Formats: sequence, structure tokens, C-alpha cells
Amino acid sequence: MRRHFIIIALVILVAACGVGAYLWFLTSPYHPLRQLGIALEDHDWERFSACVDVDLLTRNLTSDMAAQASQALAGSDVSPSLSRGLGALVAMKIRPALRRDLKSWVSGEKTDAGLLKALTANDTPQQKPSLEGLVRQGDTAVATIDLGQEMHLELELTRQEHAWRITRVCNVPELIKQSSTKR
Repeated sequence: MRRHFIIIALVILVAACGVGAYLWFLTSPYHPLRQLGIALEDHDWERFSACVDVDLLTRNLTSDMAAQASQALAGSDVSPSLSRGLGALVAMKIRPALRRDLKSWVSGEKTDAGLLKALTANDTPQQKPSLEGLVRQGDTAVATIDLGQEMHLELELTRQEHAWRITRVCNVPELIKQSSTKR
């Protein structure tokens, strides 16, 4: 009788640990990264939108691209305020196009999505993207993803209402530079 009690207690303990680990995974920054991979493989825009804050991501991407354009203009005879204004105008104009291209690319409708082409190399990847590392600090985390061909993607994740979502590509300038050298 005592032996049955110990076996039942161990089964309950193992089940509780399994449920606890599963619930931890669902609330960790690893979960949206896994969902992102599945969404991209399945061309599932809804799943992609659930793990990526698309509005914030496109806003951050266009702001980073505009900052790059402003820096490029800063070396010329253009005034700093004019270069910032032109950068803001560029960001405002390309945001809807970037969102459309992103949706088309994720959905599999268009594999050579206009503005996204600037962030990726022309060559097809030789390996499946893999998570290299994840650094978490409070309600933000940065994931480094190896894209192959010596390219890395750094994604910022933010905890939003008890769920983690991807909100920024941290290394836009490096991706643009690497992509342009591979063409």
C-alpha cells in the first residue's frame, strides 16, 4: 500500500513539474520566438501578428531606416534639421508599404517583398535560422538569431500584458550593410 502511495505521489509530482514547465514556457520570451518560426514556415499572418507587435515593429523599422537616411544626409551640405525632417517624412511614407510588404512576405504571396529586400541578402539561406542567444532584462529581452551566411538578426521582445511580443529589429544598420555587400 505504501509503495502505491509513493508511485502515485511521484506521478503527480512529475505531472505538476511538466505542467509548470509548460506554463513557464508559455510566459517566457522563448514562446513568441517559437511561434514566429512556425508562423513563417506556415505562412500564417494571424499567428505572426500574435507574436509580433506589427504596428510597433513597422514604426521602429521605419524610424531606424529614417535615422540611417538622416545620417547619410548629415555628411552633405544639408542642414541637420532638414535631414531629420526628411528622415521623418521618409519614415511616414514607407510605413504603410513596409507593413504591406511584411504581410505579403509572411503570407507567402510575395517572396521578394520590396522594402524587406533591403534587410535580407539576395541568396537563399543555406540553413534554417537558429536561436543563438537570449538576454533578458526585466520586461525586455534581446534574441540573437543566426540566419546563416554570417548574418544575424537581433530581435527585441517586450512583455506586454503578461505576454512577450517582438517589437524591434535591433541591428537594422548592420543588416542593410551586410545585405548590400552580398548583392
